[in-house]
Amino acid sequence: MSTIPSLPCPSCHEGKQTRAPFRTSHTSIPCVLSRLSTDLCGRLPLSSQGARYLQVVDDDKSQYTAGILLSTKSEAPSHLSTILRSWANTGLPVKSVISDNAKE
Repeated sequence: MSTIPSLPCPSCHEGKQTRAPFRTSHTSIPCVLSRLSTDLCGRLPLSSQGARYLQVVDDDKSQYTAGILLSTKSEAPSHLSTILRSWANTGLPVKSVISDNAKE
């Protein structure tokens, strides 16, 4: 009777890896709203509002997160612009927005 290895063989491990891991960053984020991350989640089961996607925007410094339900992926850029405009009213500049370009 053979034993089952506790770790998968290198070929099995590599075969299940779909993309390279993100580099770790040791950059200090200077202030709130200086760097935002956004992601689109979906296709989800139809909500009572008719939405199938969830767009999440996260401030990397404060970890404040906003989410909005979308009916289609194509709504994401306009809703992101709306969130950025509302956060611009704080007087703090948004310096960068990071996204994975909708590679769900």
